Amino acid sequence: MNLLRIFVFPIALSLLLFSCKEDPKPDGRIPITITGFSLTSSAVPGGRLTVDGDWIHPFGEKINLVFVSEDQVNLPITINPDFSGELPQILLPPGNYHYYGNTDMLQISEFLPIEIEGNLQVTEASSVLLTGKTEYQLVSFSKENLKEESRITQPLESPFFSNEDYYYSYVMPDRVLKAELIFQNGEKINWALDAKAFFHSSYFFQAPPSQKPVPALSDPQLVLARSIVQIDSDFIPDQMPLFGQVPLSLELPEASGMQWISNRLFAINDGGNGATMYEIDSYHGQEIRIIKITNAENIDWEDMAVSGNYLYIGDFGNNLGNRTNLRVLRVPVQDILTKNEVQAELINFSYDRQTGTPSPGGDHRFDCEAMVYHDGQLLLFTKPTNGLGSDIYTLDPSPGTQTARFAGTMETAGWITGADMTPDGKNLVFIGYENKGIASQAFLGLIENPQLPALPGNSLKTIRLGSVALTSQTEGITINRDFRVKIAGEQIKQGGFTVPQLLSELDLKGILEN
Repeated sequence: MNLLRIFVFPIALSLLLFSCKEDPKPDGRIPITITGFSLTSSAVPGGRLTVDGDWIHPFGEKINLVFVSEDQVNLPITINPDFSGELPQILLPPGNYHYYGNTDMLQISEFLPIEIEGNLQVTEASSVLLTGKTEYQLVSFSKENLKEESRITQPLESPFFSNEDYYYSYVMPDRVLKAELIFQNGEKINWALDAKAFFHSSYFFQAPPSQKPVPALSDPQLVLARSIVQIDSDFIPDQMPLFGQVPLSLELPEASGMQWISNRLFAINDGGNGATMYEIDSYHGQEIRIIKITNAENIDWEDMAVSGNYLYIGDFGNNLGNRTNLRVLRVPVQDILTKNEVQAELINFSYDRQTGTPSPGGDHRFDCEAMVYHDGQLLLFTKPTNGLGSDIYTLDPSPGTQTARFAGTMETAGWITGADMTPDGKNLVFIGYENKGIASQAFLGLIENPQLPALPGNSLKTIRLGSVALTSQTEGITINRDFRVKIAGEQIKQGGFTVPQLLSELDLKGILEN
């Protein structure tokens, strides 16, 4: 998306000089009246936007400017950036000048921080529009349904700034803004997003029992991205932004599974890659350590699960439905944490409902990409080719030859590609995406207090995470005891369009503690 937008404050659209009637001073200095400044994105300056809008950006109380002559003489002036009252004026000798200045550059701010910089030729008394830029993002939350105790928790702990209708903050780019949002009934949600230069992300929460109409909002300065978030009766939102999004290691272009082990993060690739696990930095996505499984190959690894003593790797990817060598690898957790080469025990299995092989290209329900460990058994969640629901199978985790036994079917919003469970067994999370190609939406599925192994009676809550063009192909998910969710996305290449593999995060603490 090109951010080719500009706002001109207060009246003009580019750096222009207008003739004035005022004569030069006897000492030869020429009066220059400052009428305002243009505002562009620091990242992609240029273009313009001329529509009126509802959001009025404050710019702070003053800007200290310096005009520098060709012979390096500094001429300072302080201006009020809202240009109320008498317009500021500076007396400059004829010549060429470079000017610069800025408001305070804070991590979070009540006003929109700006930088002023440009060049000016002085030949006669004139009015001038200076050139300004900003790289900050505005994040705003409608006050509807939210209590004033809602607050910012990162990058600094602070109350929100507020105007008549919104809680808000300007955020320095490349920071994560985290907030604790408190609804009128006391329920809480932890909300977070990555700040993007020259954007305005605005949220309106429709929560029961209130269903007031959504008021209009526009922003004539920043690129507005507005979200209407539906909150259900359990106070779970229908959408959430991912945050902490970073490129995943180049060694993981087809990341298919992810698992917290002792608060350390591990990931695997799917079929066609080596029989290798990667320990990765949970913040930066880069590999820390490589663990090779020396006595097994990676036919089609898809997910991982962990018990107290063992890590399980599901080699059960089965796109065509005709594999006869489905299996789960079992490796001692202590070996994973301490060794760079390990050996696995094998759990070979077949599905009790599969009596033959599907015709080439036909629908089938025996592909699997998601697995959890619970109450002494493995639970497998299949990925039917038509994307309709997911079948649940139980599997004995003992090495040898086993049978995966059908336990039920649950409805889903699309393909289920990964699963995990909180260490206390009270929350089951899924990751997946719709079956719509590059237009697919990624989603998180959530079941609180699941009645395992049969889940048809449970309510699967779906939280949309955005287009896979922004999230990458979401394949792996893991959640720790602090409800910190990490999501692995596989690289997408389609029609000359590439989305790199990504590591993303969600904070479900507020939701799961409600």
